[in-house]
Amino acid sequence: MFSKAFKLGIIENKSEEALKLVNKSITLNPQVAKAWSLKSRILSKLDKDADALKCIDEAIKINPQEELDWDYKGDLLRYLKRYDEAIRCYDEAIRINPRFDIALLWKGLVLHQQHKFDEAIGCMDEVIKETPDCVDAWLWKGKALGELGRIDEMNECLGEYNRLNEQPEACRYL
Repeated sequence: MFSKAFKLGIIENKSEEALKLVNKSITLNPQVAKAWSLKSRILSKLDKDADALKCIDEAIKINPQEELDWDYKGDLLRYLKRYDEAIRCYDEAIRINPRFDIALLWKGLVLHQQHKFDEAIGCMDEVIKETPDCVDAWLWKGKALGELGRIDEMNECLGEYNRLNEQPEACRYL
């Protein structure tokens, strides 16, 4: 039932059908964090972000060590422009898995949106250290450097971005 709900809700984009199945799954066993997590994603696809947030909180309550759920909660909060809360969620995902590049990248983007360019650069540097071919990190590091008026460094980053962007095997998250 759970895998069918995932297939319908995420792969086939049949959110209403998937929601019925995942609700049935939760009714049978409300202690399955993955079911709450899936329900959160389905509700978000239905533009029910407040309900999605409640469901991801339930998933985290059941399994607080799942970095993907912390990352997803950060994504929901970022979408709702609750940036400080989003950063705390990304930080928790990174605490659980220090090599979780996508959470670092999103944290850096939120910091960029808050005009905290030095901190954003720090996040991008960490991503680049772990994944030197991450196209997105080079781009956003360059943008942050540009905002700080550090044009030579910006140009170096954007040059690396352009070089990597031509390589189909380069890492792309966004």
